[in-house]
Amino acid sequence: MTAFVRLLLDARPDAPDIVVRALTEWSRSVGWPAAEARDLLFAVREAVCNSVTHAYRGGPAGRIGVEAVVRHGARDGDHIELTVSDTGRWRPRPDSARPGYGIPLMRAATAGLVISTGASGTEVRLRSAPVPRAAPAFGRVSFLTGPQ
Repeated sequence: MTAFVRLLLDARPDAPDIVVRALTEWSRSVGWPAAEARDLLFAVREAVCNSVTHAYRGGPAGRIGVEAVVRHGARDGDHIELTVSDTGRWRPRPDSARPGYGIPLMRAATAGLVISTGASGTEVRLRSAPVPRAAPAFGRVSFLTGPQ
């Protein structure tokens, strides 16, 4: 069985905190070591912050999707794959003349980072470093926040 969680929430300033709280609880429920979860939670917070800050700036408010899954590896242990997605378009902050440090920090905090952008939005895929096999998974859990 695969441990999986899906969140769907409005792109509001409190979205990063909501996501981190939910994923902290989920990672504990699947037996993920807290020390190994910290960097991944830091990176997902940054990805959600980027969606809130850049994806819908100057346009209608949108939604952010977050999915996390534990992948069981035969050789290198288990890892978590996280996906943060939005349907907005990247818009630079008008008060910033140069890029920030978010993407390099996400890259440093994870074992893998892939960012895909296109007409349908942005998808950020994060992968944790492998850890020894986690506790048995508890199946699928879905959280939906905000108006449906």
